[in-house]
Amino acid sequence: MAKKPKKSRSDLILDEAERLREEKKIVDVDEETIKLVFIKLSGKIYAFNGADIKEILRFEKITFVPGTSDYILGIINVRGEIESVIDLGKIIGLSKKTANISNITGRITLAEKDGIKTGIFVDSVEDMVDVPISMLKPPLSSLSKNVAPFVSGGIEHKGGEAAILDMRKIVAKLKDEQ
Repeated sequence: MAKKPKKSRSDLILDEAERLREEKKIVDVDEETIKLVFIKLSGKIYAFNGADIKEILRFEKITFVPGTSDYILGIINVRGEIESVIDLGKIIGLSKKTANISNITGRITLAEKDGIKTGIFVDSVEDMVDVPISMLKPPLSSLSKNVAPFVSGGIEHKGGEAAILDMRKIVAKLKDEQ
């Protein structure tokens, strides 16, 4: 009778891993995801639904338009299209002072919702991630009363919490102000 060859340590580990996999019957499930664009605004991290963000632009010259609301920083030219740029911090109550457009640095995210397209000035764009829907949480109870009306939910991001801003609510505020 032939003697069975002794299994190597690697073979034993692989056999054990296979046995455990069979035992637990791990099932991979494709879960619905949502793309989130994480931004920094006034030192805090927020997120937008990626479907609402059409483009992320480097900061460029904003042309001031006299007589507009104090939350409108001005207009920019994007490949021949004139777009307004709003101060999101001013709209959601994070900053009382209107930004001085001559010395701003940051990014402009072009967003569109309900037929309204605008540039949104943010300090920076931090990340863009596909997140499982199950990871979304209700809005944080610790949000300030100014920010809370513009938030649709929350999510953990890089060890902290980020409020998910609802573009529909921001657009509604823009329409109310006109």
